[in-house]
Amino acid sequence: MISNIDEKILIIMENLENFINCRIKKGDQVEILPNVNCSKFPEYSISGWNGRVESVLVEHKLVKIAYDEWTLKNIIPQKYKDLFEFNNFVYKSVILPINQIKKINI
Repeated sequence: MISNIDEKILIIMENLENFINCRIKKGDQVEILPNVNCSKFPEYSISGWNGRVESVLVEHKLVKIAYDEWTLKNIIPQKYKDLFEFNNFVYKSVILPINQIKKINI
């Protein structure tokens, strides 16, 4: 029988292992992998978009990415920006699962 303390220790160890294995940390420059679409508007692909990691949510295996200036000015279509602004959504950042991004060196 597993006690509450044992269960909490197992959860902490799993989170620590995930953190060590993800190798993505705040400030890393990342690129969104192929075949990733916007969750709010799935007709828009966000593959290849770049940004910096603002935070890593280890327990949920998520990262918050702020798009870099190049992506904001040259990659994101105006139609996409207008759609987000019309719906009061933020288009300058995104939260994605860690497995949908890769670390890049610039």
